[in-house]
Formats: sequence, C-alpha cells, structure tokens
Amino acid sequence: MLTANSSDNTSSFNRTGSSNYLTARPCAVASACVMVIASGCGGDHRDSNHPPPPPASTTVAVVDGARYAPQLTGTWRVLGQGRYLAFGAEGLRQYFETASDCYATADTVDPAELAGATATGQLTQPGGQVELFSVPGTPVEMRLQRVDALPARCTAAAPSGAVATARVLCETLQERYPFFSERRIDWAGRCAALQAAAAQRPSEAALETALIEALDGFDDEHVSLHHVERGQLLWAAAAPTTVLLKQAFGAQDEVGDFDDFYTAWLARNQQAAAARLTERHEALGGAVVWGRLPGNIGYLSITRMAGYEEGAGPAREMQLAGEEMDRVVAALADTRAMIVDVALNQGGLDLVSGVLASRFADRRRLAFVTTMKQPEGSPARDWHIEPGGPRQYLKPIYLFTSEQTISAGETFVLMMRTLPHVRQAGQNTAGALSDVMGKLLPGPYVVGFPYQINRDPNGVLFEGPGIVPHLPITVFDPADPAMLESGHRKALSALLARIGN
Repeated sequence: MLTANSSDNTSSFNRTGSSNYLTARPCAVASACVMVIASGCGGDHRDSNHPPPPPASTTVAVVDGARYAPQLTGTWRVLGQGRYLAFGAEGLRQYFETASDCYATADTVDPAELAGATATGQLTQPGGQVELFSVPGTPVEMRLQRVDALPARCTAAAPSGAVATARVLCETLQERYPFFSERRIDWAGRCAALQAAAAQRPSEAALETALIEALDGFDDEHVSLHHVERGQLLWAAAAPTTVLLKQAFGAQDEVGDFDDFYTAWLARNQQAAAARLTERHEALGGAVVWGRLPGNIGYLSITRMAGYEEGAGPAREMQLAGEEMDRVVAALADTRAMIVDVALNQGGLDLVSGVLASRFADRRRLAFVTTMKQPEGSPARDWHIEPGGPRQYLKPIYLFTSEQTISAGETFVLMMRTLPHVRQAGQNTAGALSDVMGKLLPGPYVVGFPYQINRDPNGVLFEGPGIVPHLPITVFDPADPAMLESGHRKALSALLARIGN
C-alpha cells in the first residue's frame, strides 16, 4: 500500500489526485460515526521529565445530520492553498486569499454537498489542526490549521471587475504555481499584458480572450480556465496526441461530445490490445483488463485510477482495486513476466495507484516526496510504497507508458520505478504529476492549476518532460495521425518482441 509521512515525523496522511475546488461536485455516502484513531497513554502520572503526550487525533464526519460537526465550528486556514474555511451556523463559507485580496465565494457550501467527508486531527483545542480533510467522490484532500479569526480584509467588500480578475489571476499563479521555469513561462510579462488589457474596461468576451492568452502555451495539462455560470471549459492545455484527437473529433459528426469521443478512442485501443490475449478478464467498470499473452506473459491494462463504482469514495475505490489486484496476482502467478499497461491511463486517485502498486512491492521503499511552493507550515511528505495483499508479483515487470499516462497514472509510475524488477517501456509520460487546485476568481471564472512539487527519491522533477522510460518505444507520433488507432497496438507488439528476445 501507499503511505505518506511528514518529513518532521509528526503525522501520517493519505493523498488524492484530483481537483480540490471544494464545491466541485456532490459527495458520496455520509458517515455519522466518530472514531478515535490515535490516543495518548492513560492516567495522570506525568512530571517535568515526562512531558504530556500529544493530543489525541480523532476522525469525525464533517456533516452531522443536516449540519456541520460542532468540532469544526470556527475558522481554519487551508495550508499551502491561500484559502480559509469558516464553519458556522449558517453553513460553510470559503475565502480565497492573495497578496492583495481576500474574498468569499458568493454562496455558502450546503452540508449535503460534503456528505461523507471526514476530518482527522486535533480538532477542538486552540491552535488545533486537521491533518486530513477528505471528501469522497471529488475527492478533496486538505490540511487545515485553526485560526482565531479571519484576517480583517477578508470581510471587506469583495473585489470585482476586469482589473480585479486580472490581478487575482496574476497573484494566484505567482504565489502558488511552481513550474514557470519548467514550462518556460514569462509570467511577469504575461501579467503586464493581461493587466493592460483589463484596464481598458473590456467586454466579457474580450476579457476572456485576454485571460486565455495569459494561460496559452503553458503546455501543462493541469492548467485550465472555466466559466462557472455557463458551466463551460474556456481553455485547457492539451498534449500533442490530444490535439490530434480534437482535430479528428472536429472532422466527424457522429459523436457530439469530445469526452465521449475520447472515451470511445481509449476503449478501442484497449480492446485492440486485449484482442491477442489467450485468457481475458475485464473488471472495475472496464478500467481494468487482464489476462495472458502468447509466451506465458501476463498482461494488465489500467486506464484510470478511480471511477470504479458510481458514488464510491476513496476507501471503496481502494477496496475494489485491491480485491481485483489480488485476483490478478493469484491468476497470473505462474507467468514468466508481466506487462502493466498504463499507456492510456487518465489518472484519478494516488491512493488507488498505491493499492495497485502494492501488489508488486517487495518491501517498503520511498516512492516520491511532495512539497509546495508556499507550504505555510505544511511539511514535506515522504510517500512510501510497501507490500499489500496476501501475495505480490515479483517477477520481471514491463511498465508500458505514453504521453497519455497522466497525473495519478504518473505517480503510479514513480511508485513502480522504485522496484528493482520493474522496467519502464514506451514513451515519456505527460509530465503533469501534481494534484490540482481550483481557485475562484472575481467574476464567474475558476482557474485550475497544479500546486504541488513531486520529486523521486533522487530529487528528480518530472513536471514538463515527463518520466523517461528505460526502453524507449514510440507509441503516438504527433506527425502521424494514423497512429491514433494503430500506435498503441504496434508499440505493444514491439515490447513483446523485446521481451521474447
């Protein structure tokens, strides 16, 4: 399984891989139970040579009936995100902060939207902390620190207008986005142009054009701009293969939604690869296909690290992943090697990635280290992979990747690469490993961007170029649109030939 420890050894956390704009979508099943997960020693026999134990860490359901848990009442700072959460009788209100501004979201968050969320930590005492605020279904993962009150400027009139929108976007990314150098972005120059355009009192359409121009060229698949009121994605970075797919989508009229078109493309490639299996099994809503290839080679294809069951939270997703992996490992135990295919993996939950990788782990190993550009007291986290399940597959493994291996698919690659019996083959991954933060701007816009920095045990950062395979094999070529349908299958054949030799 995947475990995470702060570098100061004070606590342990789980981690998810998705947007954490808190009101992104409703959550899954509510839980009303309260459970103590760590406690100090009993009795009161302490003296000056034996300091008191730390306060007990408790897990509570964020929603208690139709209201928020009383243990959360008050104001909390979300460490590393420029955000405050204020729990009160009227509901939950979010505040977003930059160097110049602090403002609330227009509406409070209704408890029904956070049904099933949990908070773990020292919740009630002054200066308390939430080590893990987890929302199933989205999911959201945050670390909170209790504060006495909101900064005074957070209760002033909210900023508005084009100039404020431009200012907040510029300051938000300047303060939180870690990869300007890796993406070769002159953010100061872009902001000067954006702010000049905003000062001209542009129309909404002209402002949106200026915002898109400020973000265009990031080449970061975790950067996006949404219009909240219209429910519209205004702009998002795309990998070369995705650009080709959008061109193919525009050239046809049978499928009206690009997401549906993309999903069908993934399924075609996955099924073409699975057609050569002499023994074939499909599970987890089609996200996993496994079986045997000629030559007694095991095969496991994983196209996402979540979405295995409708409405499932992280714990249920992890359970489903673990149960299926136990079946895979048992059934393929007698194969002489295995191909683990994540070349079409669109990410999901790093927690699920950890469960999947645990079935290949020989012992506990450091997988990667996570930091933030502005940690604000949130310590660096060391993420370890260790054996999970009743048995592990420890024969040679070939981890098959492409630029369509993204996000939690890439953290899975980092976990697997730490294992001595794993070799990565194929193309570089997407180079977008971080969790994503969603920030509401003044007006009807949300900007999404990565805010974490993940480095492997040697300190190598893969944001941008992606994780480089040990055995390079071309999967998709932006100069050859025909490879959209044939590249994955042919690259897999080339890998099989290498294994055979």
